[in-house]
Amino acid sequence: MKFTILAAATMASVASAGHATYYEPNGHAGNCGWGIDTNSWAVALPSHAYRSDLCGKGINVRHNGKTLRGYIADSCPTCAPGDIDLARGLFTQFADTSVGVIDVDWWY
Repeated sequence: MKFTILAAATMASVASAGHATYYEPNGHAGNCGWGIDTNSWAVALPSHAYRSDLCGKGINVRHNGKTLRGYIADSCPTCAPGDIDLARGLFTQFADTSVGVIDVDWWY
């Protein structure tokens, strides 16, 4: 018996480029309904892109060639389209908080 394994490439369902800022949720619940630790790798999507069915979904964030995978946990009402807000724990993997804003590509 012969088996053939086929691998299919998956494309990101959503991809965007913009800016990322950081926030400190301090355990408060985000729009997804659970507490978010400031040191987590939580991501808040711009309000127009946020949907509750995305809660907990992995999201790739790239800055200066470094890509890390966080998770969607909140919405960002002050973010412009294409911009995201990162919990401090994820933001500091890319830059010091004194930088404040970084250019990013993101997709999930």
